[in-house]
Amino acid sequence: MPVFKIKRWCQMKRIVMFLVLFVVMTCTVVFAQDKVLQKAPKSEVLPSATFTAGFEKLFENPLFSWRADIDMDFVGYRKGRHNLTGRVRFLTVGARPSRGSINIAGLAYGLDACYKYYRTETNWFSVCNNHLSLHRTEELLVLEKEEIEKGRITPSIYTMDVNVISFGAGFMLKAPAEPKFVFLFQPIRFHYGGGFEFYGQPLYFTSRFALVKGRYVKLSFATEHEFGISPFNVGYLSVDLFLHEQEDGRAQIYIGYSPNQQLQPSVNEGVRRGGFKTGVRLIWDAH
Repeated sequence: MPVFKIKRWCQMKRIVMFLVLFVVMTCTVVFAQDKVLQKAPKSEVLPSATFTAGFEKLFENPLFSWRADIDMDFVGYRKGRHNLTGRVRFLTVGARPSRGSINIAGLAYGLDACYKYYRTETNWFSVCNNHLSLHRTEELLVLEKEEIEKGRITPSIYTMDVNVISFGAGFMLKAPAEPKFVFLFQPIRFHYGGGFEFYGQPLYFTSRFALVKGRYVKLSFATEHEFGISPFNVGYLSVDLFLHEQEDGRAQIYIGYSPNQQLQPSVNEGVRRGGFKTGVRLIWDAH
C-alpha cells in the first residue's frame, strides 16, 4: 500500500476514534440531564410527517447557480420508543440562463429508511439505509463546452447512484441556546447487485444553536460538516418565522457560506457547492 494511503487511513482512524469517544461522553451527559420516557404510547401508523420546500441561490459558479428541493420526512410506524421512519427528497439544480431560457444542470432524488430508538424525548439512536440517485442533463454538457471555450475551468455535476448504511445519534442539551447535535457514521457504500466498498465521507455532523428565540421568531446559527476524502464544512445564519409550536418556523430565511470550493455529491444533501448562498424554506408539520 502506498505511504500516502497509509497516512490517510491512520488520520481517518484517529478522527473516527475521537468522534466516537466524544459522542459517548456527550450522550452520557445528556442522559444524566434528561428524564427517561415514562409512558410508552400505543402503536401508531403514520402518526406524523414534515413537508419542506426550499429554494437556494448560490454564487461564484455558472454551472450551479441555484437549487430547489421538496422533502417529506415521516414516521411510518411508532410503538413506544421504537420508530420506523422514512424520507423522500427531490432536488433540481439550475445553471446560469442562456439564450433567454432557464437551464437545468442536474436532477436527483433520495430515499431514506431508518429505525430510530428514542432513549428520551430529545435523544435518539438510528440505523438507516440512504439512497441517492443523481443525474446530469444535456443542457449542462452544452454549458460546459461554452465555459471551456472561454478558458474557464469549473467543477461539474456527475451522474451517480449510491447506497449507504449509516449509524446515528441525535440529542439536544438543556442549556442556553438549546444546542442540538446530530452525528452520523456512514462507512459502508454498497450496490444492490452485490459488492461493498468504503464510503468517501464516512462522518457527518450537524449542530444548531438558538441565538434569540421569541414566541413566533427565532434566530439560529447552524453548521454542517462531512469528514473524509473530500471534507466539506458550511455555516448558516437563519431566521425562523411563525413557529406555532414547531421546532422550525413555517418560513425560514437563511444565508450561508462554505470555504470549500469543490462541487460534490452528498448522500445527506444531494449535491454540495462551496461559496456564498442564500435561500428560503417553507416547513409544515402534520400530526
